[in-house]
Amino acid sequence: MNSGRCHRVLNAQDMNRAKASVLWFDAMATKAERVSLLPSAHGEQAKDVGEQRKVVARLHFLIKALLRTAFNKHANGVPRSILADKTLTVGAIQGRIDQLRKAGLPAVKVDDFTSFRAQFEESETTKRQAAAAPAAVPPSKKKRTATAAASLRGRTDPSAN
Repeated sequence: MNSGRCHRVLNAQDMNRAKASVLWFDAMATKAERVSLLPSAHGEQAKDVGEQRKVVARLHFLIKALLRTAFNKHANGVPRSILADKTLTVGAIQGRIDQLRKAGLPAVKVDDFTSFRAQFEESETTKRQAAAAPAAVPPSKKKRTATAAASLRGRTDPSAN
């Protein structure tokens, strides 16, 4: 510190990238998720960090899905960084936005995030329900009843020892 002031940790370009990333995550989050990510107020019970990480991971997944969708619709291919199972950095998100813009493709707008999320979650729910629906299962063998099992052992009364 110099004269009671903190030095800036990020330069202006990094700060703009960070703001864009926060804007994207904030736009993708529901009101309940935003509240869960807020720090605990003074005197309030500490929030579960594990739950907060799950929320951030889910938002990250949704942002990558949005970028994949944008590239699939309008570009020749999806960049490997979006397909890879790794975390996108702040610069990567901004880089993908710039890549779409440079290619002359429609920009991904923050206003469209809620509609994208609703459609994406609806399709996910449909897929889960289809996967959970019981498939045609062949009829199983009849289970032996207590009487049948006892008769096989030579007894007629299953309660008899």
